[in-house]
Amino acid sequence: MKVQRSTERREAFAAMIRFFVVGVSGTLLYAGIAYGAHAAGLSAFPAHIIASAISLIYSYIAQKTFTYRVKGAHKRMAPRFVVATAGLVLTQSALVLCLSHFGVAEKLVLLASTLFYPPASFLTHTFWTFRK
Repeated sequence: MKVQRSTERREAFAAMIRFFVVGVSGTLLYAGIAYGAHAAGLSAFPAHIIASAISLIYSYIAQKTFTYRVKGAHKRMAPRFVVATAGLVLTQSALVLCLSHFGVAEKLVLLASTLFYPPASFLTHTFWTFRK
């Protein structure tokens, strides 16, 4: 029993580290695309949408295969990921729109958006999307 708990704790910690690695790389991907699109002339909201779409595809594949190491289960997890992600993106988008509406500098809007997503995603995907 004690060995099983120790193994479960180690696996939970390893999954947290893997989630962090995927989250950081996904966040950097999002930020690079969002800031690049903004530098190319797009305003914050379209830059956010493009960056979100690309980074979310990456996130599903990486979280499922690398973080949670789930094989198959697309019928259950893919719809959950879509629903969870839709809620996260809508909340993140509302944040972007609200901050923009109140005149916050666009670079700060994108920073707030970038910092919001990782912890919200961790909680949602760990306790619902990829729960075994």
